[in-house]
Amino acid sequence: MAGPADGRPAALITGGTRGLGLAAARALLGRDWRVWLVGRDPERLERALASLEVPASRAGGSTADVRDPDALGRAAADFTDRFGRWDGLLCSAGTFHLASLEEETTAAFRACLESNLVGTFVAIRTALPAMYAAGSGHILAMGSVAAREVFPENGAYSAAKFGLRGLMEVLAVEANPRGLTVSMVHPPAVDTPIWDELPPEKLQGFDRDSFLDPAEVGRRIAALMDAPPRSFNDLDLF
Repeated sequence: MAGPADGRPAALITGGTRGLGLAAARALLGRDWRVWLVGRDPERLERALASLEVPASRAGGSTADVRDPDALGRAAADFTDRFGRWDGLLCSAGTFHLASLEEETTAAFRACLESNLVGTFVAIRTALPAMYAAGSGHILAMGSVAAREVFPENGAYSAAKFGLRGLMEVLAVEANPRGLTVSMVHPPAVDTPIWDELPPEKLQGFDRDSFLDPAEVGRRIAALMDAPPRSFNDLDLF
């Protein structure tokens, strides 16, 4: 089985079992990367890995919640044991819901921040020691048009994504001098399963036929990870 001696780059992808994380994994495999998918649901992880149709030397995965540092640490150890190097970290895990500030609950607001912002921080903290030791690596976080513009009923999500922009800019200031590349990609609405989880009344007014294809966004993410043009990249897709 290929491992540390394999010269191909390797990336760990949180939220890698569906949506943009899985689309980016497919695109990275097409660019001769190796990928490690991390997700919360073991059955979904198994299906995602099977859908990639590549040998275990090219792809693997772990079940973990990005909000749990210990669980993510175990996933990172599995990734390192299999591939022996950290070339990329793609932070794609997150949740989304719609609620006006009047109807938003504290629990739902906090959960959105935990999954989208705190979970990304945990993933970054997990990856940094190995990347700093190597003096290289690329950390990319999924942003959103909601990190650039404000929309009704996006209070929690925008708070998380605007906060994520600040986190990534601080990371760039700290990590660029140590050889790392830091990126964010900001897509508009993308036709992923995250929309399937919204109540039907919340989907009124949205035209999913106009949403971006996740495969296209995955290709843009993979291209940026494969050949980043700058030490900090903040890419809008809208």
